[in-house]
Amino acid sequence: MSDFSLQVKNLDFSYQSSPPVLRDVSFTLKQGEVLGVLGGNGSGKSTLLHILAGILDVDAGSAIWNEKTISSNHLNELRSKIGLVFQEANNQLFMPIVRDDVAFGPINLGLKPDEVSARVDQVFHELQIAHLSDKLTHRLSGGEKRMVSIATILTMKPELLLLDEPSANLDPHARRQLIKLLASRPETKIIATHDLDMAYELCTRCIVLHQGRILADGTPKEIFANESLLDEAKLEQPYLFLLNQLKESRMV
Repeated sequence: MSDFSLQVKNLDFSYQSSPPVLRDVSFTLKQGEVLGVLGGNGSGKSTLLHILAGILDVDAGSAIWNEKTISSNHLNELRSKIGLVFQEANNQLFMPIVRDDVAFGPINLGLKPDEVSARVDQVFHELQIAHLSDKLTHRLSGGEKRMVSIATILTMKPELLLLDEPSANLDPHARRQLIKLLASRPETKIIATHDLDMAYELCTRCIVLHQGRILADGTPKEIFANESLLDEAKLEQPYLFLLNQLKESRMV
C-alpha cells in the first residue's frame, strides 16, 4: 500500500478548443496534510479541484485517492469520500431552506433521520450558524451562503476536503472561526485560495500554480520567503509572514 493518500501524476487538462489549463501537474499528499494551492487568476486552481472531485476528466495523467482512480465514472463512490466546496456558493446551494440544504447530503447517503439531524446540528454548532437553520437560502448574505455551503460538505464527513476560496465574503469573525475549525478537523485538505495569510497560518504545504504548471512545492515559509517566485506567480508575501520575519529579526 502507498504511503500517500493522494497521488497526482502528470495531469494535463484543457477545455474544448482552448489552450491547456493544467500541464504535467504532479504531487502527492499524505493523510492529514493541509495543502494550499496558490496562484493568480487563471492559473488552474479551481480546475484542479474539480478534477480531484471527479467533476472533470483529465486529458492525460491520473489522480488516485487511496488507490482508487478519480474520474466521473466513479462519482457515486467518490461523493462519500471527497467533498468540494465550490468557489461560488450559489453553485452549491439549491434547496429553499438552509437546514434542508445542509441535510441533503447525509440523507442521500442513506443515513437514519436521527443521524442526519445529529450531523446537521453538530456542523451548525461548529460553524456558529444555527440561527440560519430556517432561513431561505436565497435571502442569505454572501458570507452566510459561504458558511452554509461549507456546512453542506462537512455533514458528509469526507476523507478529503477540497475548498475553493473558503474565506471569500466572510467577515473577520467568521473567517477566524473557519480557520479555527479547519485547523481542528482531521481530514486531509486542499485549499485553493487568494487568502495568503490563511494559507500561511493553516497549510502544512503549498504548491504554486502558474500558467497551469507547478512552479514550486514547499512549506509556506519556504514559498513566501522566495520573492522572485512570488513575483513570477503574481503573489505577495502575507502580512503574518512579514510580521514573523520582523519578530525573528528583532530576536537576533
